[in-house]
Amino acid sequence: MGKEESNGGKNYTGYDDRFSTYVWNSETRQFFGRTGLAWAKLTIFYTIFYIGLAAFAGLCYFLFSKTLTEEHPRWMLGYRPMPDPDTNAGSTLIWYTLGKRSDAKFWYRQLDEYVTGVEQSVYNSDVLSCERDMKATNEKSCRVEVSQFGNVCTKANKFGYESGDPCILLKLNRIFGWEPECYGINENGQYDKKLLDDDLNEAEGMPSSLKTYIFSNVNSISDDAKRANFLSTIWITCNGEAKPDQENLGTFAYFPSNRQGISGKYFPYHKQPGYQSPFIFVQLKNPMRDVLINVECKAWAKNIIHDRINRLGSVRFEILIDS
Repeated sequence: MGKEESNGGKNYTGYDDRFSTYVWNSETRQFFGRTGLAWAKLTIFYTIFYIGLAAFAGLCYFLFSKTLTEEHPRWMLGYRPMPDPDTNAGSTLIWYTLGKRSDAKFWYRQLDEYVTGVEQSVYNSDVLSCERDMKATNEKSCRVEVSQFGNVCTKANKFGYESGDPCILLKLNRIFGWEPECYGINENGQYDKKLLDDDLNEAEGMPSSLKTYIFSNVNSISDDAKRANFLSTIWITCNGEAKPDQENLGTFAYFPSNRQGISGKYFPYHKQPGYQSPFIFVQLKNPMRDVLINVECKAWAKNIIHDRINRLGSVRFEILIDS
């Protein structure tokens, strides 16, 4: 009784004894319910476990880092319009019924909204007009002039969807600090005929139609500075993914019509105020009705690599126009 203390009529002596025994039991030589050997085994187990966990995380990061490269963009092309992400998440199918306005409207409205946003950038004083040889700086970007696309892929024309000749907007994703290495342009930014010949000969997989287009346009220009301006382009080509797709597609038209691609003046991207991603329109002229067609579009520059499996440097979508 002399060792017993009470507080408010409650006896804590038994509790204190049990807790002190739990912390250190001199009879069993256990600390917090475990012997020294048990604690040693537990420490070794968790040490190995967390080392293994850290090694696994490091391996995952290493493998992921191998899919990235500082020399080439990981993903280059994006496109509009796109299926509703809420109802068709992951789908790349553009599907509508010709003559059904509500169907067509779903698609061309996306382009209408996108182009409207680009048009509004004209009011941003931080955006340059970039006429002639001007190009973007680290502080200011170049304005994307909607007027350059002509009168085919326009709001007034419903971007071709109601007529069955739909326009697809292709844009380059924003890659910080990246600039294209263009064919036929030397390190000083000047036109080099021999370099152009070598570059196009080494451009693996480039369609012969694009090579012909580039050569014929360069030969029609008399001034080297204008040739350099023309060649300062990320070229764009589209085609059916397989032979049957190519047969069902019909033909393509690219806008702006004076450059089958995106001018290099819009690069680099440095989060400039009012920056708009540059784009072009590709019109599918009279594609086969009631047939699912797989379309693949590619971007071309010396520092853009292509990998069909991983969709590097390209974009793929399907189109189905019901009659």
